[in-house]
Amino acid sequence: MAISRGGRAPGLEFELLGSPRFRRLILVLYCTAVTLITIGWSIISGIDVTTIIWALVGIAVFSGSFALWIQIIGTGWVTLKADGIVVETFQLRQKYAWEHVSDVRLEGSSGHPSSSDIEPATVKVELSRSKRLSLIPGRGGTDTFGIPSLVLKTLRLQVNDPEGLVAAAHSFLRR
Repeated sequence: MAISRGGRAPGLEFELLGSPRFRRLILVLYCTAVTLITIGWSIISGIDVTTIIWALVGIAVFSGSFALWIQIIGTGWVTLKADGIVVETFQLRQKYAWEHVSDVRLEGSSGHPSSSDIEPATVKVELSRSKRLSLIPGRGGTDTFGIPSLVLKTLRLQVNDPEGLVAAAHSFLRR
C-alpha cells in the first residue's frame, strides 16, 4: 500500500525497510571480531577476569547502539514519480530515470523463516545503465552526474508493499 508523507512532490511512496539478514550478519561479525580481539589482547596483556567481563559488557552495550544505527540508516522511502524512482535513506538520495529501468519484478523471500523474523519479499529493479556515484556527497543513481560503476546494474529493495510497488512500477514503465 502506497503511503503519502504529505508536503512532498506528487508520487507513490513506499516505506523502505532495512534488511534484517544484513543487520544480523554485520552485528554477528562485528561482535565476534571485537570479542576475539578483546580476549586475545587480555590474555597477552595478563589482565584479570573482572576487567575482561567489564570489557565484554561494554562491547554488548556498544553493539546494541551499532545495531540501532544500522537499522536507522537502512530505512527510508521509495517514491515512484513520473520521471523515475527515487530512493531516500537517512544518508543517501538516489534517482533512477524510467528510461534506465529495464525491468521491475518480485523476488520471493528466502523460503526459510528464521527464528526472529520472516524475510520479506524483495523488489528487484534491473537497470539498463549502471549506477553512478555522484560527485555530490549523499547522491547517486543513474540520473546523476558522477562516476559510473561498471557492475552495479541491479537494485534490490525491501518495502512494506512489494506487490504494490511492482504493479505501480509496471504502470509507469508502460507509459
